[in-house]
Amino acid sequence: MKYYKAAWSRDEKLTLRKYRFSKDDMNMMDMDTVGKYLINHDKGEYIDIAAYIKEAAFLWGDDYWAVNPLPLLTACGNGRGGGDFYTGNIGGDHVGTWAFATLEYTNLIPPGYKQSDILFKNEEAKDE
Repeated sequence: MKYYKAAWSRDEKLTLRKYRFSKDDMNMMDMDTVGKYLINHDKGEYIDIAAYIKEAAFLWGDDYWAVNPLPLLTACGNGRGGGDFYTGNIGGDHVGTWAFATLEYTNLIPPGYKQSDILFKNEEAKDE
């Protein structure tokens, strides 16, 4: 339940959910996420959240957005319509690859774990 709340909460204190931020926040957002990692113990890999946001962020209107990786990685219903993240999008082939795995959100990288190159980004997203 703890991870579900972190992924779906609108509480700004839960940085894993923070996927929309203003242009002014771009310089400050790393302060919230530096040293935070989403760990997959079953695969022995992790996502560096600050690095992920920096790579995934795109400008849409006056705000920057980044796709939250946790709901997509743990999805088990993609391809049924109603908000799917299609394989044509960057990272679409990784949807559901961490479903049912043992995950942890922490500030420590376990020894021997490798950094994942997983990135989710909508194909229409324009970098600026």
